[in-house]
Amino acid sequence: MHVAEGRRAFHDFHCPQSNFNRRAWGNPRAATALSSVSPEWNPATTPRGRQSQTCPRHDAAHPCHTVRAYADFFEKAAHLCKPESSKQIANWFISEVLRLLGESGKTLADCKLTPEALAELVTLLESRVINGPTAKELLPELFEKGGMPKALVDARGLGQVSDAGALQAFVDQAAASNPKSVADHKAGKKAAAGWFVGQVMKLSKGKADPKLVGRMVAEKLASM
Repeated sequence: MHVAEGRRAFHDFHCPQSNFNRRAWGNPRAATALSSVSPEWNPATTPRGRQSQTCPRHDAAHPCHTVRAYADFFEKAAHLCKPESSKQIANWFISEVLRLLGESGKTLADCKLTPEALAELVTLLESRVINGPTAKELLPELFEKGGMPKALVDARGLGQVSDAGALQAFVDQAAASNPKSVADHKAGKKAAAGWFVGQVMKLSKGKADPKLVGRMVAEKLASM
């Protein structure tokens, strides 16, 4: 998904009078995301939602202006990342940023999160400097207080642990400390492997590379 495709996903929010894609509410994912912030914007069921099909320039509080702010934020963030990162930017905006806006009752103008910070967060995640749980832990702070994620990661030592030696020590510790779960796995209880992954993540304080941990746990259990 390149920037242009991500842009279309956000422009699907826009009113028919804009020069963007006119399928304003033909994108179910976009409609769901916007409605999660304010259900009254649903054009199929509410008067105000139907009003979002027009966009008076003088009314800054009109839903269409808010939607344009979403699209502008997305585009700025997407252009700061690799083209192939646009899908991640869109996913994080729709699933996480819109959720924070809905829960807080704030607008993009009110919150402290910047397109630069979201772009850097996604870049750190995709380059495996941090893992998903760490990224989700940082986002609310960036939303409320601002700042840049890399500075927070460096200051707090939140970088993802991908060193095989360090992770192997955690895997060995988890296995040695939980003989019953090892026995459960040998007895055919597949869920035990997932439980071991969770234990290793706890031992690493949530900083381990989950994919690498999963592979190493599988290898460990297979050898026992």
